[in-house]
Amino acid sequence: MNRLPCFKSVATMAIMTVVLTVAWTSTARSAGESLTVTFTTSSAGGQYSPRNIRVVWVKNAGGQFVRTIGLWANQRAHSFLEWDTVTTSYNADLDARTGATQNGYREYTVVWNCTTITGAIIPDGTYTLELELTEANSGSPRRRATFTWVKGVSNVWTPANQGGYSNVRIQYEAGVAREIELLPVSLDFGGVKTGQSADLTFRIINRETVPLQIDRLEITGVDAVDFMMADAPAVPFNVPAADDRRLGIVTITVRFSPLHAGLHSAVIGVGNGPYPAVSFVSLFGEGIPPVAAVQVAPSVLDFGAVAVGDYADRTLTIRSTGEAPLEIGSLGIVGLDGVAFSLVPAPPLPLALPALDGSYDVTIRLHPDIDKTSLHAQLTIGSNASDTPVVAVDLAGQSLSTMEAL
Repeated sequence: MNRLPCFKSVATMAIMTVVLTVAWTSTARSAGESLTVTFTTSSAGGQYSPRNIRVVWVKNAGGQFVRTIGLWANQRAHSFLEWDTVTTSYNADLDARTGATQNGYREYTVVWNCTTITGAIIPDGTYTLELELTEANSGSPRRRATFTWVKGVSNVWTPANQGGYSNVRIQYEAGVAREIELLPVSLDFGGVKTGQSADLTFRIINRETVPLQIDRLEITGVDAVDFMMADAPAVPFNVPAADDRRLGIVTITVRFSPLHAGLHSAVIGVGNGPYPAVSFVSLFGEGIPPVAAVQVAPSVLDFGAVAVGDYADRTLTIRSTGEAPLEIGSLGIVGLDGVAFSLVPAPPLPLALPALDGSYDVTIRLHPDIDKTSLHAQLTIGSNASDTPVVAVDLAGQSLSTMEAL
């Protein structure tokens, strides 16, 4: 009798239940996220029955191939009509070869940890299980069925018999979230001026020898808008596996840009799977309001000798050098000889100067009315400058009688 190469002779199995585990280590949970599928096969009436090959694969809600989770065939897996078609752009023959060509029909169980072939956990959502069986190299006749399941919340489905498959049971276990190591667990930015920013970093650390998938990375809290992650990869992403020389590390830069003055706080939640974030980085910072500053030049006005009844003018410049507008609230001349000096003209008050290099020139006049060897006074400038709210400029001169002036 002629036999197809893919249906090599194997001993009939004594037990009637076969358990197959596709068990690459889950990178997002420490305990048991899994899909367990049990089904019983039957003959499609093909030429080489009871010898048969069968395959189980997963597709997402959009119909895209996700992964082969069970493949029983020695060599000619490409005899499957549909599986071979949907995997033409993906080397599925290397994805899962989980058993030899089968002899007979029985109950099978497949256990899968919901990861892709690269080890990344598939997102939550609706998926289908695709089953195909044939007893001929041509792929026809065949058994074919599709069953729907949902990843996210633990559940069990027992769909009706379909396409020659019976006693179907699909069980999804969500498992528990894996704790994620973060260092440090608190970032304190100190004081940062509003309109400016400061950066600090934290690290996501993986000590395991398999990648750690992160699919939740977000800033929450009342002041979340004042913080951002400047270079965070889009989720989901993997923290590399550790090896005997180094840990797997992803470094995240956090930027604090206070929009207003005062204390600010928020938290970064880092997690995986359909759970709330399981590890946190606390964020603290203080917004410092911009301040006004003043600079006056020159710091001394010397008028020299001025004849009684005559006058001399000198000019100084008030400059705004702070990050907030400067408001001049008072200009006054004080001292024993203050009456000999005056502002010409006296500027209107308050006087507002824009931040960062706004300026205003003030003219002072010495007009002595008595003969005096030396005259001294001070011009005081009052403003909202935080460091020097009052600046004093020394005024000096000498008055001469008319005859001395001649």
